[in-house]
Amino acid sequence: MNIRRFLAPDIRQAISQVREELGADAVILSNRSVEGGGVEIIAAIDYDEEAIREAARIRDMKGPGKPKIDPAILAATLDAARKSKLAEPAVPAPRQPVGPGPKPIEPRRPVASIAEHQVKKGNRIAREEHIADGQGTLAQLHREIQMLKFMVGSQLSEFAWDQMSRRNPNRVQLLRRLTNLGLSAELCQALVDQVDFEPEVEQAWNLAVKSLARQLPVLENNVLEEGGVVALVGPTGVGKTTSIAKLAARFSLRHGHRHLALVTTDGFRIGAHDQLLNYGRILDVPVRMAHNAEDLHDILNGFADKRLVLVDTAGMGQRDERLTQQFSVLRECGMPVTNLLVLSATTQRFGLEEILPAYAALEPAACLLTKVDEAGSLGEVFSALIRHRLPLAWFADGQRVPEDLHPARAWALVERAQQLLNGHRDEVHDEVMAMTFGGLAVNAGVSAHR
Repeated sequence: MNIRRFLAPDIRQAISQVREELGADAVILSNRSVEGGGVEIIAAIDYDEEAIREAARIRDMKGPGKPKIDPAILAATLDAARKSKLAEPAVPAPRQPVGPGPKPIEPRRPVASIAEHQVKKGNRIAREEHIADGQGTLAQLHREIQMLKFMVGSQLSEFAWDQMSRRNPNRVQLLRRLTNLGLSAELCQALVDQVDFEPEVEQAWNLAVKSLARQLPVLENNVLEEGGVVALVGPTGVGKTTSIAKLAARFSLRHGHRHLALVTTDGFRIGAHDQLLNYGRILDVPVRMAHNAEDLHDILNGFADKRLVLVDTAGMGQRDERLTQQFSVLRECGMPVTNLLVLSATTQRFGLEEILPAYAALEPAACLLTKVDEAGSLGEVFSALIRHRLPLAWFADGQRVPEDLHPARAWALVERAQQLLNGHRDEVHDEVMAMTFGGLAVNAGVSAHR
């Protein structure tokens, strides 16, 4: 049996790796999420089910010639070792002689005593090896039980998916199309449950995408019109500085450059201040740099006459230890600050599920979505925004300033997601659908019978 382990950012890529390296006859033994994002799949080819069942009954891990370990013998050995230790007499401390006297002659150890000592030592080593051997066998038994458990779970998922495909093919087709949008399994299931009454697939699809548009949170208030201090926060490389320039240009065109100022707190990235200075010269607006919360407080006081102050911040990963320091600059400046979380539409689901909780401490008012033109799908970010109830304020689909920045409209974004689906989205394999939705059906059935 050839067993292989595969790691990938998501289940679809992992399944593709299995198919490419082991072929279509490969069997999924296990799948799980791994710490730090991604999934792990253990797959096998040319496996023998009877051999696996036999291995679960017979534990001969050390090959021929080694006696099998009986758990009862192992327990008796441990008990005997404990009793032997308790039965050993304590050695009294030697008494000090009253006066000087001749040094006692140490009696020579008899040969029989030496032999007895060697026998005891050999027995102790044998017991330790026996115990270690038993522990290794138990660990291997646990691993094989887990493998069998995952195999049974995978087979149940495939069976549930096959039953669903035969009983309700329209539901399966709708689930597949929504999954191709990149939506999470939970959101797909919820949308299908809302339109399951509709017998026609196309009509059900139209109702489902309309429901998706209604659920996608969008900020009703225009941040630029309300003014104040607006800070753009987010991970490295999502386009915060370019988005600042786009927002500043839109505001200048509508209200004039005299009511606008730019501030940066990015003292980590080389050239970050220069980049914002260039935008400031083009727009003819003042630009300042704040190194800490006190600097930011003084600068914002100096810009009290400005209708809008846009603050650019340093991009940091969600696991960066300096992230809390960046947060403290905005929270402790003594001024009300509206935070916009900048996200890239190209970020995968696991990344989004790390970024959003990490930046939740700043209580962002809304999200600005960048790189929509580079995304292969929008379902991942839709699912994350709906799950975390973070409204979308703006989205950007290019580098042009300010033409490629647009106010968020839920239906327009959903239509764009459909265009991506019709363009180049790959079909989700049946194995992925079975493991995802068949597994959900099995889990729902187990919960219902508890």
